[in-house]
Amino acid sequence: MVATALAALCITTKTITMQTNSKETGAKSLPLKSRFGLKKKPLIAVNLDVDRGKTTNYKVNRAYIQAILSAGGVPLIIPPMKQKDMIAMLTACDGILLIGGRDYNPERYGETACSQISQLDPEREEFDFRLVKYVIEQTSIPVLGICGGMQLLNIYLGGSLHQHIETSFPGQGETHRSTIVQPHATHDVDLVKALKLRKIYRKTKVSTVSSHHQSVKVLGKGLTLEAIACGSEIVEAFSYSGSRYLIGVQWHPEQDYAANKLLFRSLITAAVR
Repeated sequence: MVATALAALCITTKTITMQTNSKETGAKSLPLKSRFGLKKKPLIAVNLDVDRGKTTNYKVNRAYIQAILSAGGVPLIIPPMKQKDMIAMLTACDGILLIGGRDYNPERYGETACSQISQLDPEREEFDFRLVKYVIEQTSIPVLGICGGMQLLNIYLGGSLHQHIETSFPGQGETHRSTIVQPHATHDVDLVKALKLRKIYRKTKVSTVSSHHQSVKVLGKGLTLEAIACGSEIVEAFSYSGSRYLIGVQWHPEQDYAANKLLFRSLITAAVR
């Protein structure tokens, strides 16, 4: 493993948080034993959120980490860092999971932010786009984008977003990010056609845990629609055309692993090929 920021890792019931300082250290990678034998488990990169207060914390919801572990992978958290360090870390990885979070700047898809936008920390946003650019253009590793991670992929590939579902689809915002039902809303999605997600889930409809107020407006270059919200035109998933594993889902599969284990297992399977 490569030089990274020295971190104090604090685990709570909901999040994993890293408090960083300026020192850097080198760490040697250790062989990882698979539950199926001596084969190394695939390393899945996971980006982090940035939370600023009295200290700056790098954090990720524990459910993302647990989902990767349960599916047979090993998560490798990647905080914002210099390009050369990022490349070195990605070289060691077999796949990547892009997490959710607040909103990416609408200027990236040619729009002015509406009043409902809650923008990501600039450090995370800058790093996320640099990360995705390298992963898509310079690697062939499988990619799973969840909620904001899906939106990140779409924006990078030239697509755009509905900045606020309730504005674009009046009466439907509560279904996707509830102010009444906490912590998450739930709704069904239709998996369209005989495409990748229908083959992964082995069904035509799935019940989802949802927490988003934005959705895809125009699909990015090379993306194929995979799912829409039942009874709506709201885009809920896409995949990359062709053989590459690149999937984005708007719901939060990590919050209901039992119902979405086939999705996470598909990422791990693609990562070991």
